[in-house]
Amino acid sequence: MLSEMSTVHMAAVSTTAHVTAHLILAKLAKSLERTRNLKSEQRDKLVINCVWLLLDTPLPAAYALAAHQLHQTLQSRWSATNHLAKAAVAMHFGQNLYELGLYLLSTKPGWDFLVHHTIVLLSFALVLGLDGEMSFWASLAGLVEISNINLSLLKIMLISEWGRGSTFEAVNGVLFWATFFVVRVVG
Repeated sequence: MLSEMSTVHMAAVSTTAHVTAHLILAKLAKSLERTRNLKSEQRDKLVINCVWLLLDTPLPAAYALAAHQLHQTLQSRWSATNHLAKAAVAMHFGQNLYELGLYLLSTKPGWDFLVHHTIVLLSFALVLGLDGEMSFWASLAGLVEISNINLSLLKIMLISEWGRGSTFEAVNGVLFWATFFVVRVVG
């Protein structure tokens, strides 16, 4: 089924899934005792991070596998693609579109946020528009998302005050800084 779906369709499905998950989790967050009394902006940040964890945690694994498969030759690194790379880029495109739209509607994002998400969207649109050419490089760049797993957990813990001071928080913090350093600083 994945091979039959166009990348534009995959990106649209991803955006729709993110928006739908956001709406469901936002409604749930308003009804839960722990999150009901949070300020609206804090509750929105909590929901965004929960959506990321639910829908985007598989992205780093998909990118890693796609990059491994496309790394075989110089030719494959520049002009080959596979369904996994196309799906990961399309899903990531949809996720970035959701986040950018949400931040533009609900908060006043900083210029760095706007520039970053615009560059990501344009880069991934280029990869998708080239029918997957440069998929290896897009997959390699997508590996940075692995640090977002721990970052989202940390943000959820800070906002909800769940797990504060726990061993889980300490281990998560160490994993965040380790993955951040490896994939975003060294990589």
